[in-house]
Amino acid sequence: CMFSSSIRRARLCAAGMSALGAPFAMAADAVGAHHVEHAGPHVTLTEALARADARHPLFASYRAQLQAADARAVQAGMRPAPVLGLTVENAFGTGEVSGYSAAETTLGFSQLIERGGLRDRRIEAASAGREQVATDAQIAHLDLRAEVARRFVHVLSDQAQLAITGEATGLARSTLAEVE
Repeated sequence: CMFSSSIRRARLCAAGMSALGAPFAMAADAVGAHHVEHAGPHVTLTEALARADARHPLFASYRAQLQAADARAVQAGMRPAPVLGLTVENAFGTGEVSGYSAAETTLGFSQLIERGGLRDRRIEAASAGREQVATDAQIAHLDLRAEVARRFVHVLSDQAQLAITGEATGLARSTLAEVE
């Protein structure tokens, strides 16, 4: 029966959207799409997109990746840290060099001097890495919005089909009642 198939498809689509964290509840867009009476709350396309943006776990991952890329960019701009070293030799020996009296201590300090724009290249590489993550995040964001819009339109189509089928069923029942 075509009527029960439409209902099943509408229920499956609504259940799928609820599972994705964007409970559309088979609503019409505020722009003036066809309105169908139903028991669930009304959700506009704008609200559905905002919910998907806020709740999709992929975007939490991208936010963390962007923070890490920002930290790498800050780190790339830092000068190499100076190194201070202390070396103790011939300590705690035996015989004539027993104890700490014959120990030799060396204190060293070193600082790497960068030449040839090394830091600038590190900063550029870190910035390029951040831009790559930002671009990937933007692509994923647009893909998600397209998928939400596609599913939203599909739900509206199913709603319209359900309404038409309901009207046809009502007309058929009234015609049957009149014929009987």
